[in-house]
Amino acid sequence: MNALRTPTCTPPLLKKSDVEELSVQISPSTSIKTLTRILIVDDSDIDRDTYIRYLQSDTDYTYEIIEAENLEDGLEMWRSQSPEMVLLDVKLPDGDGLEFLEAFSEGSNEQRLPVIVLTGQGDEQTAVRAMKLGAADYLEKKDVTAVSLCISVGQVRDRIALNQQLTRSQQQQQELLQNLQKYTNQLQKREAELERLSERLTLSLKSGEIGCWEWDLVENTIQWDVRMRELYVVTESSDLDLYNVWTSALHPEDRVAAESSLQQAILEKEKYESEFRIIHPDQSIHFIRSYGTVLRDSEGLAQRIIGINFNVSDRKEVEEQLLQTNEQLIKATRLKDEFLANMSHELRTPLTAVLGMSEILQKEMLGSINERQQKALIAIRKGGRHLLELINDILDLSKISSGKVELDLESVSVQNVCDSSLVYVKQQAFQNHVEVYSNIAPNISNILVDERRLRQILINLLVNAVKFTPKNGKVSLLVSVGCGETWEGEATVPNQLKDQDLPMILFQVTDTGIGIASRDLHRLFQPFVQLDSGLNRQYEGTGLGLVMVKQIAELHDGQVMVTSVIGQGSTFTVALPYQMSEFATRSPELITPFSLTTAKSKHAIAPLILLVEDNEANIQTFTSYLSAYEYQVVLAKNGEEGVAMAKTHQPDIILMDIQMPVMDGLQATRLIRAEPKLATVPIIALTARAMQGDQELCIKAGANQYLSKPVELEQLVGVIGQFLEM
Repeated sequence: MNALRTPTCTPPLLKKSDVEELSVQISPSTSIKTLTRILIVDDSDIDRDTYIRYLQSDTDYTYEIIEAENLEDGLEMWRSQSPEMVLLDVKLPDGDGLEFLEAFSEGSNEQRLPVIVLTGQGDEQTAVRAMKLGAADYLEKKDVTAVSLCISVGQVRDRIALNQQLTRSQQQQQELLQNLQKYTNQLQKREAELERLSERLTLSLKSGEIGCWEWDLVENTIQWDVRMRELYVVTESSDLDLYNVWTSALHPEDRVAAESSLQQAILEKEKYESEFRIIHPDQSIHFIRSYGTVLRDSEGLAQRIIGINFNVSDRKEVEEQLLQTNEQLIKATRLKDEFLANMSHELRTPLTAVLGMSEILQKEMLGSINERQQKALIAIRKGGRHLLELINDILDLSKISSGKVELDLESVSVQNVCDSSLVYVKQQAFQNHVEVYSNIAPNISNILVDERRLRQILINLLVNAVKFTPKNGKVSLLVSVGCGETWEGEATVPNQLKDQDLPMILFQVTDTGIGIASRDLHRLFQPFVQLDSGLNRQYEGTGLGLVMVKQIAELHDGQVMVTSVIGQGSTFTVALPYQMSEFATRSPELITPFSLTTAKSKHAIAPLILLVEDNEANIQTFTSYLSAYEYQVVLAKNGEEGVAMAKTHQPDIILMDIQMPVMDGLQATRLIRAEPKLATVPIIALTARAMQGDQELCIKAGANQYLSKPVELEQLVGVIGQFLEM
């Protein structure tokens, strides 16, 4: 038997305290009821009715119930009705309920299936098998209550929603990469066109025929060769006044200047040079370049001029095309930057909600969570951060390629930067059963580098090494210094570096991984290139990491080398100039987390924060977190509302989004700063654009602080606390 039910009423099955507990633990902050389709597979009519009544008691959601009494009907209903989740009894008349899980898992890529398994008392082994097959949760029938069932269903529903949101973000990332590749192809085509135009210009100058002329100033006679007559379309004739032929051919707008230049050369100069237009009998206009030498007698009087003319119309045409092409390239570059800025905003905005809400859940601000849920949230945050890193890589690659990156050179401890890089990959290595080894040559001094960029190099190389090293393999980070034939440390120094005989520091990452074919080595450092489609299916990545490594190394006047053997492993060597620094390493600037007790001691009333933000998910994230710290929050959804709310409420601090409808955050900040009563109110700019120059624009508009989305909520609270304590 199977049936379809849509409960429309809520029987009084729960006590008021139970309902309040449910609203704290599983209900999202929304007034809109969400319809969830659930398939119940159980041969007991009583149990099915009980579960339906329990679900009806959840006042925040509406459920559409599909029922099946046996395994066969359950599978059929799953395929035909497409429910969002399943309540599955493991004891069914026509088979084990686990067979349902096995059939379902074959067509799904999810690590956790939207199935809640219902077991009998003491049936722990069956429950364990169900979880291994991918079930999201299991409940013992004897312990099932309305609260426990609704909580379990809510957790599965929330996990599905978060996974869907993450999938959408990943799809947007793929679209960004595809669009960026399309733009790159267009830019390469433009560059090829520009090269062809340059070749035409060179050919025109080299192959152009030159007309020669001579003017005897004493006899006042002019001679033109054949090419000169061709340039001016003049037939052979001995009685022509060639000076008048020349002046008559001049373009009216150029005639005075051309004659004046020639007369001035005769009177004062030794060299003559001029460019002008001439008009042919067919009214076509041609550009002529003219050079001459004035020959004088012993008294300095001009006797004759010998000169040449050649047609530069092709060059002028090419120059005009070059100007147009350059304008188009400038426009294309501007459009690319704007495109990257917009895509950064579109990707960072949902990431702000994903990372922010997962942080709120991890800190149990919306209710307690169990260990499994903690692990799931960690996985979500890890995935979100990975996506953020990919976005940053793409933006960094664009900045470096366009020459917009400036290194922040400082005295850096080699030991510290290596240790912090190794920490980043140790968990991944442990999970993959890969040994991580490091050796740094003793007595290495601090070096002058951009610490963040150097760490970016090491993390990219280490992550790749761990990713492509099989179980029980080994990854090593070796640091050596030296020059010529003298080196300290365990790194294998390439002969090419020894021959250069320059003081260098080597950061070498070796692995015992799958190796790289020699024919593919030259493709490693090309953007968006991964070596094999088979690898693409097995290993994640965009093909940007090694490109960043090479370009960052070259920004430091360094180089990257690689050797590899298939089946034995690879060695990547980054060689940088060994610039020792006697200064101590700068300590990182840490933001002290905001203390709620400190705020209360200074403010009898909870501080009032004006949040100017148009994205609903971000509004919920920020308000939930700030409310947990007992801040008062008022909301404006665009810059115009923000200015009005600031005048009305006189907030203690303003959180200002930059990209908004009606009025953007920069204009709103300027208008707020123009109000005398609001001139000193701290304004923290929050933006998902994160492009070069955005921080300067925000500070210039009047913001006190600039934070790039997705922002760590704990960091945001810390910054707020610092401003309130001033």
